[in-house]
Amino acid sequence: MTNLDLLDNFAKNIEIERIKLGYSQQEFAKLLNISSSTYKNIISRRTSSVDITLVPKIYSLTGRLLFELLELDTSCQIVHLTVEFVQIARIGNEAIFQ
Repeated sequence: MTNLDLLDNFAKNIEIERIKLGYSQQEFAKLLNISSSTYKNIISRRTSSVDITLVPKIYSLTGRLLFELLELDTSCQIVHLTVEFVQIARIGNEAIFQ
């Protein structure tokens, strides 16, 4: 799966989730603490990366995990995603970025 495929899947799925929840794009963007234009850039694929801090926010709103939004097989071992998504491991108060 290419980076573009991953971004396409992510964009498509967050838009599906937004519609399911009944939010406008502006309302959903506000809940994610991003501008409406940033949200529109994500869903229209006018960006080559997505801020990783959106992932927990999207999860809290939708209950969908990153691998679901990216449409990755659950048996995949995700070590590195080259779409500039970063896996974060928390040890105490220190964040370790891989």
